[in-house]
Amino acid sequence: MKLNLGAGDRYAEGWWNVDRADMPHRKDEAFDLRQPLPWFDVTHIYAGHVLEHMFVEEVLVLLPRIRECINPDGELMVVGPDVILA
Repeated sequence: MKLNLGAGDRYAEGWWNVDRADMPHRKDEAFDLRQPLPWFDVTHIYAGHVLEHMFVEEVLVLLPRIRECINPDGELMVVGPDVILA
């Protein structure tokens, strides 16, 4: 299974697209990432522009949950906003 967490307006064909129930975009499943993850043996996880919308404490709980559901040979890609420090 390929999992697209926080899919937003980036629906990915061939992936299981997940986002919050209150998000208006197309998704395969409405899910709150603050809950335990129900997926197992996931081969790929893409989390594009989702972690920055969570509190640090929530992310620190989510990341070990991701490790539990991803296949040992699985791949995780996390994308966040660019930051320019002046």
